[in-house]
Amino acid sequence: MACEATIGNRRHRFGPTSHPTFSDAPLRVFVASEPLPTFPGWSYAETHCHSWQTSNQVEFGAPPLLLAQMAQALGLRWVLITDHSFDLAMPSDLADPLETQDRWERLGQEIEEANRSVPGVRLIRAQEVSCGSAKGTNLHLLVYALERRLPGSGDSLYGRKLIDHRPDSWLAELVEEVHAAGGLAFASHPFTAIGRMEGRLLNRSVWGQEDLSLPHLTGWEFWNTEHPGHFQAARAAWIQGLREGLRPVAIAGSDAHGDFNRSRAISLPFLRVCEAFDEAFGKPRTAVETPNGTEAELYSALREGRAVLSNGPIACIELHTERRQYPMGSAVQEESGTLIVHARSSSEFGPLRRVTLYAARIGAQEERETVLGRRLGYSAEFRVALTVRERPAYVRVEAIAEREGRTTYALTNPIWFDKR
Repeated sequence: MACEATIGNRRHRFGPTSHPTFSDAPLRVFVASEPLPTFPGWSYAETHCHSWQTSNQVEFGAPPLLLAQMAQALGLRWVLITDHSFDLAMPSDLADPLETQDRWERLGQEIEEANRSVPGVRLIRAQEVSCGSAKGTNLHLLVYALERRLPGSGDSLYGRKLIDHRPDSWLAELVEEVHAAGGLAFASHPFTAIGRMEGRLLNRSVWGQEDLSLPHLTGWEFWNTEHPGHFQAARAAWIQGLREGLRPVAIAGSDAHGDFNRSRAISLPFLRVCEAFDEAFGKPRTAVETPNGTEAELYSALREGRAVLSNGPIACIELHTERRQYPMGSAVQEESGTLIVHARSSSEFGPLRRVTLYAARIGAQEERETVLGRRLGYSAEFRVALTVRERPAYVRVEAIAEREGRTTYALTNPIWFDKR
């Protein structure tokens, strides 16, 4: 499907494809009749995406104004723009050696302009920093709530880095620096497989156990695609970390580079253009508890685990005891209480097919699974009496919705039970 337009005196033809290797399939558009499913005091965030200040030989992004407009259309409140540290370190205009304003400064100005133009959406300047792992390979770290740009060009393709891809910033040091400054540091796509060519040319790798276990690492952004196999593998790795006693705050982000319907990218070593249909801006996303809609509340929710990962429905858990109420992310020393579980979906994603409670003692081989309900319509609430004697342990909930054969998920962060 294509359309034609006359701009000036020239006739232009537009369509979903302009390259011989691209699919001719039409763009998929869904016009929702209702907002994304949510709860009072909650909002949605895109935690990982790139503006056009990410611009190099193989990657690019979108103008901040367009990101804000798309966020408004999708129902997102927060957009954390996480351009690459090695891109932000380059001049804004490589063709002009006299250019003095760096990309970090320009991005800040563009974000301010977009925030003034698009109501109901808040773009936030963040960064994806290249840094060295414990084994000397390049990893990516998402950094929020930090006003200064961090260095990191180990896997850059500019200048001397075209050949030398040893890290020039180190993960352990950066995590401590971010923590000391009051910022947040999340492992960026820690379980995404690295291609052989990418590993060799850019010295990149997946995150290792030593890297994921750093004490002041805020959490893991492990869900980046709707591809079922990739999602299930990353989910399994996250659960394994929970059972081993790690307590990362889990978040989801699309890692979109201007991808609003399908993903297209130049492959290494620059021989073809890749296309994917399960990656796009805002899919998946993170729901956060922000009762007053402030940026401080956003950071508090991300730091403390009051966040839900979703590409469709939403779920929430809270523990009520005789003494107090404990939200997601809490560490509880009391033995008994009532777990309150809420789940919602919408016509866009279909009815709730299943809501499941997962529980595990730290060190256990697997989680215990309890199905709370099946075929539940669009809203469900459960009250589960809990007594947890074997500690430390945790509980969490997943909700699944289904529409026309498409399955979507919501994953809560855990509530933890510490030794008394």
